[in-house]
Amino acid sequence: WLSHPPTMRGCQICIKSWSEISFCLSWKLPVMITCPFHGCRLQPCTSYSSNYVFWQEDQIMDKPVTKAVLKMDMRTWKALTDGKVDLPCRSIHVGVWFRILRSLLNELSLPLSRYPGQSQYIRNIWNRCGYPIRAGLNIWKPYEYLPLQMQMRMLEAAATAMEMIEEGVLGIT
Repeated sequence: WLSHPPTMRGCQICIKSWSEISFCLSWKLPVMITCPFHGCRLQPCTSYSSNYVFWQEDQIMDKPVTKAVLKMDMRTWKALTDGKVDLPCRSIHVGVWFRILRSLLNELSLPLSRYPGQSQYIRNIWNRCGYPIRAGLNIWKPYEYLPLQMQMRMLEAAATAMEMIEEGVLGIT
């Protein structure tokens, strides 16, 4: 799950409110979009010797976070902290949660021709997110090698897919 090259993100509220600058380990992994404490987007930044944080203004995303993203991120946070995730029908192990997340991200990044029978479902997910299909990805790359903005769009699409599955909109149970 580690990005290549590594990316640093942080919660602007946390960093401003803590007496010493520190970063949560979960902020370094591209598995969550939001801060688990404040629900705001984690923003790209650079830190020098834990004394200064420079927010990468050109990469800051200010698009509002959806309920679907907050729900998925809270599940991911629960997986990281409790080792399990509570889904509508049952609890699952952290390993199963990350396998589900990885599978969704993989399916959302593949060309539509790969799944012609399900291409309309995937189109509907991307349309609901408001992003181009595959987050604009032209040539497939592993998730870890995608630019941060594309990773975040993929995560938003995964959250949207989970929401649509739970609503029964995708016809998957």
